Amino acid sequence: MTRRPIDQHAVRIPQQSGLLPCLYIPIAARDTNAIEKYVGRILAPLAPGSSSKALLVEAHEPDKPDERLAIWGLPEAAVLHYPRQVWVHVDYTAYRRAYIRAFPDVDLTDFVIDHIMNRRVARLKGFTYQIIEYKRSFHLLDGDLDRLTDEVFEELAAIGPKVKLALINQPLPVEHCPSCRTAFSRTLKPPVVSRLTDPAWATESACGIYINPDRPSLSIVLSFREQQILSGSLHLCQCKFLDYSSEGIDERVPVKARPSIRAQATRIVNQVLREWTPSKVFIGTGDPDAPDIISTLTLPKCWEVRRSNQAEQKSVSKAQRDSIPRQST
Repeated sequence: MTRRPIDQHAVRIPQQSGLLPCLYIPIAARDTNAIEKYVGRILAPLAPGSSSKALLVEAHEPDKPDERLAIWGLPEAAVLHYPRQVWVHVDYTAYRRAYIRAFPDVDLTDFVIDHIMNRRVARLKGFTYQIIEYKRSFHLLDGDLDRLTDEVFEELAAIGPKVKLALINQPLPVEHCPSCRTAFSRTLKPPVVSRLTDPAWATESACGIYINPDRPSLSIVLSFREQQILSGSLHLCQCKFLDYSSEGIDERVPVKARPSIRAQATRIVNQVLREWTPSKVFIGTGDPDAPDIISTLTLPKCWEVRRSNQAEQKSVSKAQRDSIPRQST
């Protein structure tokens, strides 16, 4: 088995944090060449009719586990360096079927298959492939309350002793908005509580916006007292929608004919800034690891790809019409 090489650029932050090499787990790759180099040998495709959407990979030999770490004493830790893995394209959705093709003997009755990294985040970072794994699921309605409660207690016992558990007598009734018919929430997320109640928000909150110079996408990170509390992303999807995703929010806004796509995207970003009112806003572009700071939110021309395509099609159609010989009457 080939010894796994380490992508030094990818492990820069884990190295600075003191994470040992035996805990480096590849979870995303830019292309199949990166998979072959840093993950392992591609054995076979797993998606019918496509040779690249889902792949079975034989992993390179990882660093030897450091026995001083308690994690390696858990049976569940074997999945971290499993010799055979399933990697899928970020746009491929039938990954459960691909996983079953790769491991037909694995019982997935009480498990769900999912990516380690959010697909939108992967696209924003320029990754094309991701590893998929299975995890326990308690939100599927496949049993009564007693059975699901027993499973939760069993999982807590497996985690360890002295794990606190809060019990309620009965669920609170669900109330719905009379306008949009969505459910009201009786709780506020911690970032919202900080914004609404902490006087320091007016001076110690900040927002960082990174504009991808090559693709119609950007990321937004909110921090408070030098701690990241929220992140989001915006990108142009299929040249027809502006997709904004944040923690608990997924909005798809149809692109209008006017104004420009960049103006419409800028409007969404400004709505986020008005909602959160950070005391400082930093905007960067270029190298994501060392971005150039710019003073205004100026999006690159790649956001106008829809308009460019339409203009090109109109130009071609006009040229075709002009090339048709006209008959005199």
